Amino acid sequence: MIRILGPGQLAAAPGPTAHESRITDKELCWAHVLNLSPYVFELQDDKQEVRGLVPWFGEAVIPLKVVSEKVVLVVIGTTIAAAPIAATSYAVYIEVTEQQPQQTAKLAAT
Repeated sequence: MIRILGPGQLAAAPGPTAHESRITDKELCWAHVLNLSPYVFELQDDKQEVRGLVPWFGEAVIPLKVVSEKVVLVVIGTTIAAAPIAATSYAVYIEVTEQQPQQTAKLAAT
């Protein structure tokens, strides 16, 4: 997985963040997003169509069957609840793959 946002970018709600993906419609792909921040993200394609939601301090495996050069994470909300990790550890990771990923054991168990 690639870290696309770190603690510095997550100190305040970040603007839309793009990740190059080059998805074709010939095969089903998945976006695996691990969100270690207090923000809720929409995952959009390059036509700004919503493909899924990524919860705060959670992860999502989102199927993608759409032609798109990139996927974009857009903040749509936040939480004021106590964060389970320090703000210096905030990060967002993403991977777009042709094989369905498994959720991480720690977050899948919660």
